[in-house]
Amino acid sequence: GRVMLTLLVAASLGQPPQIAPPPRPASGQLPPGTDPALADWTPRPPRGKAEPWELMGDKDWVDPRFRAMNTGPALNCTLRYTAPRMPELAFKASAVRLDGGGVVFDRATMRFAAGWVGGYLSHSDRRFGLLNTPTPKGELILDTPAGPGAADPLGAWPRKPTPYTAPLPKVWARYRGHYVHGDRVVFRYTVGGADVLDSPGTAPIGKTTAITRTLQVTPGKLPASILLADESGRGCGYGTGRGNATSMVAILSTLSVPRTLVGVVGDMKKLVRVGYGSETMRYALTFEPEHGPQRAKVIYSPAASPTDPQHFERVEDFVLASKPAEDLTPLTKGGPKRWGAPIVTKLARGAADGPFAVDTLTLPYQNRFGALFFCTGLDFLSDGRVAVCTCHGDVWLATIDEKAEEVSWQRFATGLYHPLGLKVVDGKVVVLERGQLTRLHDLNGDGEADFYECVSNAWDTGAGEHAYDTCLETDPEGNFYFFKTGDTDLPTGGCLMKVSKDGAKAEVFSTGFRHPIGMGMSPGGILTGADQEGNWMPATRVDEYKAGGFYGDMRGHHRKVPPKTYDGPLCWLPRDVDNSAGGQVWVPKGAFGPLEGLPIHFSYGRCRPMVLLRQELADGRVQGGVAGLGVQFLSGVCRGRFHADGTLYVCGLNGWQTAAKADGCVQRMRLTGKPLDTPVKLAVDGNTLRLTFSRAMDARACAGPESYQAAWWNYRWEAAYGSKRWKPSDPKAEGQDAVPVKGARLLDDGRTVELRFEKLAPVMQMQVGYNVAAADGKKVVGSVYLTIHDTK
Repeated sequence: GRVMLTLLVAASLGQPPQIAPPPRPASGQLPPGTDPALADWTPRPPRGKAEPWELMGDKDWVDPRFRAMNTGPALNCTLRYTAPRMPELAFKASAVRLDGGGVVFDRATMRFAAGWVGGYLSHSDRRFGLLNTPTPKGELILDTPAGPGAADPLGAWPRKPTPYTAPLPKVWARYRGHYVHGDRVVFRYTVGGADVLDSPGTAPIGKTTAITRTLQVTPGKLPASILLADESGRGCGYGTGRGNATSMVAILSTLSVPRTLVGVVGDMKKLVRVGYGSETMRYALTFEPEHGPQRAKVIYSPAASPTDPQHFERVEDFVLASKPAEDLTPLTKGGPKRWGAPIVTKLARGAADGPFAVDTLTLPYQNRFGALFFCTGLDFLSDGRVAVCTCHGDVWLATIDEKAEEVSWQRFATGLYHPLGLKVVDGKVVVLERGQLTRLHDLNGDGEADFYECVSNAWDTGAGEHAYDTCLETDPEGNFYFFKTGDTDLPTGGCLMKVSKDGAKAEVFSTGFRHPIGMGMSPGGILTGADQEGNWMPATRVDEYKAGGFYGDMRGHHRKVPPKTYDGPLCWLPRDVDNSAGGQVWVPKGAFGPLEGLPIHFSYGRCRPMVLLRQELADGRVQGGVAGLGVQFLSGVCRGRFHADGTLYVCGLNGWQTAAKADGCVQRMRLTGKPLDTPVKLAVDGNTLRLTFSRAMDARACAGPESYQAAWWNYRWEAAYGSKRWKPSDPKAEGQDAVPVKGARLLDDGRTVELRFEKLAPVMQMQVGYNVAAADGKKVVGSVYLTIHDTK
């Protein structure tokens, strides 16, 4: 009555009943119609039998909805603005929405990079708007080239020839965060020892709109010089019209428009002409050390046109009649509620007909903000609320009413730059943005964030479309860990980063990563993660990371001498098991019965969880594999956190090749009490493989080699995208080798099956299928996928 084992390829993982994979293109060869430029990050669809979602490409992910989303008063991004001098990029940009326009503050250099009127931002629709470098939607009236927005501690203005992808040194300037108060945004940063508040706005002058900038400086021991306008020696002229002791108007002939008028309301003794080297075509306000805050207001307006010769006089009149700069301090105390009452959805309880039930916290996909719910991180606040971040820039707080079976969703924060990780630390939500660790503060207790504190942004941010910062975990000492993917030409691209709890130190922990989106941390400090099949990644790999390790992608090795090989993974996973990996979560004490203490691995591509089986070797390495748990999620799950009640909350998203049925999901797994049949431990010992199951097994059903089937194969580590399977018996032959089981028996513990082979040897991928029974007679059918580094 036993089914032939050719039908046993990971039944518990829900895979097709076959061991052989579908045919793939030759190494380095793209399927017809695939754009070679996309091969670096778009999974190559398999040939032959494949699910429809496996055949999707860039054309299937064009989606205009992000254009309609209310992203709040500011949007962190990498922004491209086109000035006549040349296209410019602000890599760590904050684009502030103004009435009739916008301003970009560069968080790397503390400068106003650009200002415009006529609209806000234009976005790309590609990949659901996630391959997006926005541009201003309007007419530029202010732009500055890449360079510091403040003088260094010596009062000089040095500038480097390379892009400002990382921030200025902390002793020079440091970005501290921004406040939101209604529609106002106030940036906070330091220049030397001076604390600066800097807030943009607009003002009507005749038929035009001017951009304003209010500065409030509490000086330290050194002067603080802050850039107003910068023309890089390209014809900047200066002059004044009417003026007085407190106000003046300067004429700056720019290249972005015929002229820009810059008016200053404040002590004109502070206005100085500065330059880099011999160039002197820049203007700054210098605040000398003295007691109490000092303030100034700056007004930028397009100069007179031939049809409006009186505009210059109107700007003069406006400046000279303006009130002194406002006190910005009240805007840093918490503002009025912006997003209104929570949105209530249904808590949909899953069926309890298996070992796990999956409940769904229904997301408010349709909402008054046009907000998208591609969910990328979650954690729990001390009051039980669930904090969830979305890839398009939001953080939401979910309150669950178990009795009413309802979930209330409160919009908490907006405008974050591709947040792909979230962790609650000391009661505060910390979010990993692209290029910044941000701690969110609700200053007035109204359920919305008022201060977006920069914990650290001391690493590079490039313009690569797929160069995301992903995951966020902390070790027992409180240090943060995350991946900086892509942009491998930059010092931190393709690296795993470590940031101290206080944000004071950021360093590269290990290198050689492609585009991992999943990570996990054990209670004892074991850091795990998984990278995706692709260039220099022959298949999905699950790893335990060590300081200084190299994990495969040669483009990001960051070593003086290129490595000859890589640190081996805990296990490889074939594409038909996990085409795109998520993160891991460790089962805490008292949770999930026989899975207690084990890590669970998530497949983003297959939308499934798997138990991760580890074997520690004598030399400090680990090897192991995965077994399925028979659960399917609504979307590509990449994060999981265990609640104090023992349930597992997960979140996921759509976006790349995945079996996702929804934009995103927040769901929870709970144990039902029904039997769970899966391996919970494996060990390779000489020529035997021991699989320990989650409950007592039937000795008779487990005996005999006919109940098992095994095969193994290797991959090739090379620059080409992914790898075919190669026979260990003949490395030049494509395919896999059968590995006959010579004997099988159930050990005395009643749960461990020992399989004997003629010979086991190190191999990149092995599959062992089983068709046995539990002690109560229930069939137990499935497969384990493992990697063998050592048989001793």
